[in-house]
Amino acid sequence: MSVATPIIDGLLCGECGYDLRSLPLDSNCPECGRRIADSIAALPVTRWLPTFRRGVTFLALALFIFTLGVEGWIYRQRTSDWDFVHKINSDAAIALFYALLLFPAAWWMSAPAPFLRRRLARPRRLVIALLIAQLLMVAMEQWFINEHWPFSYYWAAVFLLSAYALAPLLHALQLWLLLELLVSSRKILPRPLPRVLVRLVQWCFLYTVLAYAIVNLVSGFNRINYIIKPIAPGGNYIPALVRAPLLALLEPLRYVGYPIALACVIMVLHFRFRMHGPIGLTPKVSQPS
Repeated sequence: MSVATPIIDGLLCGECGYDLRSLPLDSNCPECGRRIADSIAALPVTRWLPTFRRGVTFLALALFIFTLGVEGWIYRQRTSDWDFVHKINSDAAIALFYALLLFPAAWWMSAPAPFLRRRLARPRRLVIALLIAQLLMVAMEQWFINEHWPFSYYWAAVFLLSAYALAPLLHALQLWLLLELLVSSRKILPRPLPRVLVRLVQWCFLYTVLAYAIVNLVSGFNRINYIIKPIAPGGNYIPALVRAPLLALLEPLRYVGYPIALACVIMVLHFRFRMHGPIGLTPKVSQPS
């Protein structure tokens, strides 16, 4: 008595997307000839991919919005007493905008992917931790504007300036996390960009973000020294000892900052484009006639 060949229900071909429902597991796809066993082996990837791809789409959208100079536009709308008149801290609004804009990408891109060996361990926890930290900075900045702090003006200003100093750094860490998650998917993509090129664009972009974050961190914490005694007119909050190297760190961004950001957007879009087709499948072997 012969044993029936097993069949599988609800499986799509990893090569062409053909519905393999009710076909024997030891047969081939009627459309492209790919072995059904290959599609079964790639099932963890093909089930994970739509979620990750959605996150990459939101990452590309967020990075494109950053290139439009939204932060500069918001600052240009301010007047000298704008924050206190409207009871909205524009720095808090920008930090909240950045955090919420990147959060969908971070959440979907941090979905579990045990088949990616060099991926960050437990990235979802990092996503949640960064969001909580960013929301804490937003609350501290907005709290100062509303003048509801339960302690002296000095300590309220210390908390405010600390939040100003840390918020850009948290934003830079969030972008680093997202780009690391993106690069981790490179090995399963068909015809990916060269690794050297991907890393070059990634680190150049992170340089543009981290440079501003580091300068802001130093100047922000140094401003605490001038809460009681205001700085002299025309003064600089960056300490004289590190002023020259920090300004030299920012100087190249006047010329290459925007092109680097645009190159990063193009790289993310290329990753997104390559996330179609035979993802996670082994090279196709010709079937015997």
